[in-house]
Amino acid sequence: MKLTESQLRRIIREELEDMNKQSFSAPNSSSRDPSQSIEGRLPEILRLHQLWLKNDPSGKRADLRSVNLQGANLRDVDLEGADLRGTNLRMFDLRFSNLQEANLQGANLAGANLQDTNLQDANLQDANLQGADFQEADLTGANLQGANLRDAYLLETYLLDADLRGADLRGAIYDKKTPLFLSDETTKF
Repeated sequence: MKLTESQLRRIIREELEDMNKQSFSAPNSSSRDPSQSIEGRLPEILRLHQLWLKNDPSGKRADLRSVNLQGANLRDVDLEGADLRGTNLRMFDLRFSNLQEANLQGANLAGANLQDTNLQDANLQDANLQGADFQEADLTGANLQGANLRDAYLLETYLLDADLRGADLRGAIYDKKTPLFLSDETTKF
């Protein structure tokens, strides 16, 4: 039986969802008070980040390093310049979000929906992007060195000046509109 591309993508997403039934909390958080969990604090973190983006002295850059954000709504959010190193964003809906210049080094975005997301100049070095959907996303100037892009969906994705050295693109789906400018032989297809 031959599977269509959409059937295969659905199966991969379902398998990744099954693997990710973790709770939505900061690592090592033993507090039961929801206002102290990352889920309870996220609206305030996002509000302070918006002030930081406007150079307001009361603002603060979002620091979500190594946090498990499962269950959070991050669709159409502005996390430009945020620190998301090592964050678990597996299977997240990040459509229409602004992650320009965000640091996502080592983050887990396996199976995430990143359609129409701005990732210009983002650091995705060593990130797990397996099966992620980047359709019409803008990764211009992004650092994707050593990233796992296996089975990623890259149709009409902007990758101008993106650094793909050492990235694994085996099984990735891309088209003629997806410019892949490869500078060395370490990228795997």
